[in-house]
Amino acid sequence: MESQLQSEISLSTLESEYSALSQSLRTVLPIQSMLFEVTVAVGISSVIRATIRARVFEDNNGAYLLATNQRITNRTKYYLVKWHHFWNAVRLGHIEVVKVGTEEQRGDFLTKGLVRTPFERIRKLNQGW
Repeated sequence: MESQLQSEISLSTLESEYSALSQSLRTVLPIQSMLFEVTVAVGISSVIRATIRARVFEDNNGAYLLATNQRITNRTKYYLVKWHHFWNAVRLGHIEVVKVGTEEQRGDFLTKGLVRTPFERIRKLNQGW
């Protein structure tokens, strides 16, 4: 995956984070579906197939709650329907949205201008140096 500009203008951090979550799952879901098809074609048992899940990490509380509780509120009702495409996969357990603290978010050094100490700590988590 790569960092890229969002195609929509976001009016809040929640909207921006949720849009990015949705966009990343547009890449993950087809790969997961293909993996399911391969396991069927190869003849892997359904018990093992049931354990195939994707885990996505979210550090924004609002985006995490919207993705897991799947409840439209007055503040989120104008979000585009195309961003909610992954709700069924979360409900069925194929996708697990995990809350992670901002300080543990491994992608921040790629997308934010961090000061030296957090940058080096996150870089070490990702790259080992």
